[in-house]
Amino acid sequence: MKEMKTSTARGVARRSMKKAFEPFVAAAKSAAPVGFTGELSENIAVGTKLTQNQRRELRGSVSRSVTQMYAGATKEAPHAHLVEFGTGPRWQKSTGRYVGEMPANPFMRRSWEATKGRVLAKLSKQLGEELEKAAARAARKAAKARG
Repeated sequence: MKEMKTSTARGVARRSMKKAFEPFVAAAKSAAPVGFTGELSENIAVGTKLTQNQRRELRGSVSRSVTQMYAGATKEAPHAHLVEFGTGPRWQKSTGRYVGEMPANPFMRRSWEATKGRVLAKLSKQLGEELEKAAARAARKAAKARG
């Protein structure tokens, strides 16, 4: 990958990781508790986007040349962390009304523990396949440029 253009290597890594995380995402979706809206399981995905808070936390700790992918709840499920880690007693600020507490339900952690072996094995396989495809594309492009 070091011999490839940065954009090509990044694309290979992203495509590989996106496919490799499929077993984890499927497990997390099936393990997600169904609440009032049912939106939590529908909004678990793999992506490269971070929230503003996540970017702020990572600033300076990760090189820009590193390709990162994230699997978890999207911004359409902003309550996912409350379900995963639980809450203590909570009151509404505006009314002072008690809204309860929530026990932790670490469905994402359980899903990761159950699938991490498959994810890592699939990542290795996918990287090999994507590297072969990228090398073949580069060879075709070089042959076309020569003649």
